[in-house]
Amino acid sequence: MHTTQAARLVGEEHLRGTLTPGRLADLTVWDQNPAACPSEVLRDLNPVHTFVGGRR
Repeated sequence: MHTTQAARLVGEEHLRGTLTPGRLADLTVWDQNPAACPSEVLRDLNPVHTFVGGRR
C-alpha cells in the first residue's frame, strides 16, 4: 500500500510501486524474517542483498 501510493503521488506508478518485472525496486533482503523476529533481535539482523533502482 505505502509503495503504490507513494509512486502514484509522484507520477511514477508506471516505473515503481510494485514488485513487477520491468519496474524499479528499492528493497533489502535480510538473513531472517523481520516480521517473525522478536523486537529484541531486530538490531542483530544482517542484510543479504540490497537493491536500489532495481540494481543489486
